[in-house]
Formats: sequence, structure tokens, C-alpha cells
Amino acid sequence: MAIDLRAINEFPYVKTFAVDATTTMIRLPSEAKYIKVGSEASTLYVYQNGATDGGSPPTDKIFVPSNNLLELRLGIGMQRKNIFVGTKTGSGTATIVLEE
Repeated sequence: MAIDLRAINEFPYVKTFAVDATTTMIRLPSEAKYIKVGSEASTLYVYQNGATDGGSPPTDKIFVPSNNLLELRLGIGMQRKNIFVGTKTGSGTATIVLEE
């Protein structure tokens, strides 16, 4: 269920994928410095602490209203982590934009 983007080396890079109320892991390329996450029709959550791929959503999350994009600056080196995304309820389509 994970989305593996570690081999991406052209930026900006756009990826659209199906999500549901469980957590979907996005493996990030080391060259990406920023990520934008959003959905036209679904309210999304972005998770970090305590999330696992395909798991139950942890308590700590970032709320992304539908028809919006959330931009995050990514850590570098040992601070680089995977990002986890899921819908608030039901299923939907998420879009991410990776930037250098």
C-alpha cells in the first residue's frame, strides 16, 4: 500500500493516488525539500508520529480541508522521515507535489 517515490529525481513531481481512512505511507526521495498534500474532494490527515503503513490513524495529525494544499518543509539527513496520509472518513483521492 506504500507509495515509493525514492527514485524520483525530476521536480516538481506530482502524484495522485487513492487513500482511505487508514494510513498510506509515502516514501520520499532524498532530493525533495518540500511536499504539498491535498485533495479536491476529501478532507485529509497527514500523520508522522506513531503511524504505520495501512495502520490505524494515530491521535497526532495535521488536518487538511478539502480543496486545499498543505505545504511542509522536509527534514534532511537523519531527520528525513516518511509521510503518512489518510482521509478523515471513507475513501478519496490525494495529490502530492514534491519540490526541490
